[in-house]
Amino acid sequence: MIRTLRVYFLTRQLREKVLLLGFILFATVWWLWAYSGRANRFWRDQRSTTLTLKEQRQWLDNRLSIETAAQKAASRLDPSQTLDRLRLASAVTQAANESGLRNTTSNPLPSQTNGQFTVHSVDFQAINANYEALLQFYLKLHKRAPYIGVEKFQLNSNANDESKLTLRLVVSAVEIPR
Repeated sequence: MIRTLRVYFLTRQLREKVLLLGFILFATVWWLWAYSGRANRFWRDQRSTTLTLKEQRQWLDNRLSIETAAQKAASRLDPSQTLDRLRLASAVTQAANESGLRNTTSNPLPSQTNGQFTVHSVDFQAINANYEALLQFYLKLHKRAPYIGVEKFQLNSNANDESKLTLRLVVSAVEIPR
């Protein structure tokens, strides 16, 4: 087959030979370009996987100290003061009402559990509030720490009136079975 291609190539005119070599060169460059992209993706994925595995190994190596610290921290919590989903939503709404926040919404998020404890979360939003009321709301939540914690915090000003703010929080609480 190679011999047939060689004979075919040598019997062509010079311009046809140049054109065929150009096509072959173009196809080779295109293939190398695609190969380099795949190789680059492979090395990036390999490096990312190596870093992830290294981080997982570190967590596994420190497992005993992490479990000890978690048990020590959990022993300091009073199970009667931990909040379930309804008590968390109620506590957040009560803190908002006591702080003078009016345009609020509160949506419970799916709970996460590992058998020993359950983490409940609420997506809370206050629209067109003033800074003082938001500060009072935050301080009321902060008084309930470590039983209530803020996971996400987003504060935006109103485009029409910069003195009015919109607050969006994800508030979480850990429930320890009694």
